[in-house]
Amino acid sequence: VVAIGGGGRDGDPLSPTSDAPFGTSAMVALAGELGAEVDVSDSLPDLGADDAPAVVVLFLDLLDDDQRDALEDWVTAGGVLVVTDPVSSFAPPVSDEFVTIDDLAPASRLAAACDIDALEGIDVAGVDPRNGGVLYEPDPGAASCVDNGSGDAYIVATDRGEGTVVAVGGAGMMVNAALAEGENAPVVSALVAPAEGTRLLVLEPGPLAGSSTGRRRLRELIPAGVCRAILQL
Repeated sequence: VVAIGGGGRDGDPLSPTSDAPFGTSAMVALAGELGAEVDVSDSLPDLGADDAPAVVVLFLDLLDDDQRDALEDWVTAGGVLVVTDPVSSFAPPVSDEFVTIDDLAPASRLAAACDIDALEGIDVAGVDPRNGGVLYEPDPGAASCVDNGSGDAYIVATDRGEGTVVAVGGAGMMVNAALAEGENAPVVSALVAPAEGTRLLVLEPGPLAGSSTGRRRLRELIPAGVCRAILQL
């Protein structure tokens, strides 16, 4: 019954309210302990309001065009967007060879060079994206961290107007099961809660309310035939 009905508190993968291994509630708690003003939402708020967030975390980009335009305008005006979806339009191109960070594991074999200011002084070679990820091709002038020596990198920070888009090649180091591994927590903290009082918005990974795709949980995107096959097994 538990398997069929769901675990309740477990929530969806990457959900900031989920305590399951692949949830991200620990990241939310950590940011709060560091003094960030954290808001978790399944809808995109008015980013032009006085209390608008300074940092937004987007795990999975299922935004519609209007939401994407609003987020782009907010970044250009000075916001910081942390995105972990490699196919998002906010992320730089993935390496032509689609090299995964697993191919270069352990992460300590990657170059420790880092020119992202927010990560200065952190041993980025200790990043442990337990569930893998991809490497990006940084745009000219972009800052990067955890690279393979040929320019491709796991973390890329690109200036857009007055703001910055920080693209991470996956959310592997942010999930509950991996946050305490290696230098994951210091790196994640520096990206999402760089200073006490930072206003942080963490978006639920499902389609956002108001999107033309409707509002459905990730498990509802699984075809019914697949669900029946799983139940039969």
